[in-house]
Amino acid sequence: MGVVRILLREAEAASQAPPANANAGFGAPPPPGTPLTEYCDLKYAGLWEGPIPDQGRQSLIVIWTLIGLATIFTALRFYAKISRLGRVWWDDWVLLASWVRLFPPASTL
Repeated sequence: MGVVRILLREAEAASQAPPANANAGFGAPPPPGTPLTEYCDLKYAGLWEGPIPDQGRQSLIVIWTLIGLATIFTALRFYAKISRLGRVWWDDWVLLASWVRLFPPASTL
């Protein structure tokens, strides 16, 4: 509900404000403590004048950490299956194929 109030307040302020200069550039970044979802709602509605915050580094850290964990657990699963049963089943091959499929999209980031 708070986002709707902010949107209405910003729309009212924008309608009363003089037209923005095309060469003025970007506005200030969101104030500290502004939730990202609130910022995105304002940006989507066209009411945010500032630049979009860059979270690329954090995204890469999370993605590659999760790929590393997936690699560890996949290797442990294959080790356990081969050491206990001496073979792997079709579901293990599907898991391996999906693990291999992780890398092309992740390498383009």
